[in-house]
Amino acid sequence: MLSQVIWTHQYELPTNDRFGASAQLRDGGFLLSGTNFPVLGGQYPRTPTILLVRTDTQGDTLWTRKQRIRKYADVRSTFLCENTTGHVLMGGYTVATTTYPNLDYNSFLTLFTPTGDTLWTKELPLSYTNTYKGITLGPDGNFVIAANVQGHPQLQSLGVNGQVVWQTTLDFSATEAGRLTAMTPVPNGYLVVLQAADNSKKFVYVSHSGVRGAEYLNANSLDELAPNRLVAVEDGNIAVVQGTTVRKFSPDFTLLWSATTPSNQLSTIGMAIVRNTSGQYVVTGNASSSSHNVSLVASTYSAQGQYLSTRTFYSTLNLGTNNLLGNLHIDRATGEYVVAGSGNISNGTSSSIDYFLTKVTGAPVLASLAAARRPVADAYPNPVTSTRQLTVVAPGPLSGQLLLINPQGQVVRQWPIGAASPGNRYTLSLAGLPAGLYFLRLTDASQQSSTVKIVVP
Repeated sequence: MLSQVIWTHQYELPTNDRFGASAQLRDGGFLLSGTNFPVLGGQYPRTPTILLVRTDTQGDTLWTRKQRIRKYADVRSTFLCENTTGHVLMGGYTVATTTYPNLDYNSFLTLFTPTGDTLWTKELPLSYTNTYKGITLGPDGNFVIAANVQGHPQLQSLGVNGQVVWQTTLDFSATEAGRLTAMTPVPNGYLVVLQAADNSKKFVYVSHSGVRGAEYLNANSLDELAPNRLVAVEDGNIAVVQGTTVRKFSPDFTLLWSATTPSNQLSTIGMAIVRNTSGQYVVTGNASSSSHNVSLVASTYSAQGQYLSTRTFYSTLNLGTNNLLGNLHIDRATGEYVVAGSGNISNGTSSSIDYFLTKVTGAPVLASLAAARRPVADAYPNPVTSTRQLTVVAPGPLSGQLLLINPQGQVVRQWPIGAASPGNRYTLSLAGLPAGLYFLRLTDASQQSSTVKIVVP
């Protein structure tokens, strides 16, 4: 199924530009990043540069910037994240110009001003095991970085000046460091995926202040989880894409359902998963329709695991090592999709790789999703401190009981509401509770329930 195109743009046609990452910015425009290099394929050194293309809301170019890191033969962009002041942090990696260039990787972070000027670059020690695996923005406006550094998984908060605000080491166990493969933000912090040498996975919740919380072991039923392939969805659940399969897990990583694209459709090799404005899960990836063509497609699933459709956004020549790459953004106001990527574009005489940005019809904006954004209760301090006292401020009068529930669904504490509390404020004692993740359930006067995640370190 083809999507109706609203507008489309192609950038830097005379050169080869391999897409790496994209971001939808706070003003509604877009930033595309990747590698600009003079030859298609070829041998090292290829003297590539980082290419940034900044657009407005309609995809028209506002500016382009190129950054050359001269001591490296190849450079890739993998992550982009904008902060509240318009600065953008880019994560990527390079290949050193040594006798064996494919073996020496150097991961880096570069901070750009809102106009694309470089402020600073930080590099990890030279090793293919030192890698960045995700960037997001914390509630304090600092960047949160997931990385493997000197043999240990880490989560760190980084200020706009490049200084570390906090840093948490997240070894797989007391006897094995393991490695971090992915990170995604969740309502009260971050979810980190750790992997051991035997391919066992551990899903670890980390608070916004870097405190390690509840963790859940998944033996080896899942392949390695890469960045962008898991996302927090409704009710604290987690959706995961691997290859052509989508799985939905509860907050404690009990499998709720598993679904696969039907064999009579294009098989989506999932590169990213997002939730659209209809509450559906959209998996973006590449699919080969023949030996000569590759398409950027998206398969859509309902929140209950029903396969709905596969849509084709873009098709291009398949030249083997430079297949189509892409990303999908959701316009939350209209439900429309904006597809960013690069592919081999034929101009009639030769082929080159070029960025593109295309806006297409998406999904309806459901009123029920907007209603779900009604005010919720606040609980602090969260994570709970050594006093084990929790203050809850509800948006309105409550009824019934306050229930504290563990990830297995068991009620471990309950408090009667009693008389109306001034300001709908309640102080709860959590003394004696084991460390872990809990869910505080509140019921308002209209019998509508809401849940707040509570972390007890």
